[in-house]
Amino acid sequence: MTALLQDGGPDLVYDHAMCMDSQRQLIYVFGGRNIFLNPGMAESLYSGLYVYDVQAGTWTQLRSDSVPVPDGGVPLKSRTGHSMLLDPNCRLLYIFAGQRNKDYLSDFYVYDIERDYVHQISQDSSRGVWEDLRQCDDATEDYFKDKLRMSPRVFREIAETLSPFLQRRVTFYREPLQPDLIVAFALYRWPSGETYESGTCSFGIGRKSGLVAVRNVTSALLSAYRDKISWPTGVQKAVVLCAFADKGFPNCHGCIDCTHIFIDKPSNCPGEDYYDRKRRFFVQAQVVVDLNLRVLDVFVGYPGSCHDVRIVHLSSLWARAEAGELFTGPPVMLPFGVRTNSYLLGDNGYPPSEWVVVPYGGVSQHPSEIRFDNK
Repeated sequence: MTALLQDGGPDLVYDHAMCMDSQRQLIYVFGGRNIFLNPGMAESLYSGLYVYDVQAGTWTQLRSDSVPVPDGGVPLKSRTGHSMLLDPNCRLLYIFAGQRNKDYLSDFYVYDIERDYVHQISQDSSRGVWEDLRQCDDATEDYFKDKLRMSPRVFREIAETLSPFLQRRVTFYREPLQPDLIVAFALYRWPSGETYESGTCSFGIGRKSGLVAVRNVTSALLSAYRDKISWPTGVQKAVVLCAFADKGFPNCHGCIDCTHIFIDKPSNCPGEDYYDRKRRFFVQAQVVVDLNLRVLDVFVGYPGSCHDVRIVHLSSLWARAEAGELFTGPPVMLPFGVRTNSYLLGDNGYPPSEWVVVPYGGVSQHPSEIRFDNK
């Protein structure tokens, strides 16, 4: 830890790098985190580049943190945990890697002391998923859909909507994670099923920050989109019914199925309750969607070993359907006087019922049954 010796020197800093030119009796100090003695006077969380003249007992600031340089020069971005080497003959400082906020760096700079000039030898090559997503010119729509399951436009809309719920104040000892980073990590974590250790590395954040991010984004989504997951009404309901009717399913309101949401192993719980066939831990999510994959109902949380039938019997959807409260529209009359009540489409994991229609299945099928199953 380096203390402030007199005016013109750095604040109290730690995790910096220091080299000495023994011939000229000069000490060079670069980077490190500031521990502000007077927070009201603090300008940056990171210290810049300073030189201390041992004989004269004076400090001189050579570079401030990330300050733009005139005439297109390269700014020197301060960091912690980096390496620094001095070539006293050529009077060059070599600076490599380090960490800034939650980002791990692998860039390489050389600072010419005589010319006050920074040359970047190599750029940061440690870009993860988040850095690739942030490159607006490079991140294609396919890349967004592969990583976040949505287009860049939809992601920006969600991030902007959730931003007021995720803003955190800046303190003198840390910079908060930006809302768009938090949202991107949660959206990446849910479909990928990566462990927190692996997923957080791709976004340059710690495991604890990843756990908090997922919890906060979940809360923000529920607050910002209270009415997004709901059954359609009015004109929207008519559009859904017409769309299914055009596919050969009159009076159908949606499709139901269960999917896996991968999780880390729950503590103090029997692991075998959460296993799937690939020996991964997950919970079941029962989802109802329309033809446009708009979510109409969701029921989530039971261990992965639970069968789809047990999940639907435990859900509020079952209780509402059995009580006649789920579908309130009139039945549709088909040819030959067949009356069709409202229903959902399911797979063979569900038993046939008045409100869940499943495929016929089987080996020996009548042609009409084959046509029905292949709709």
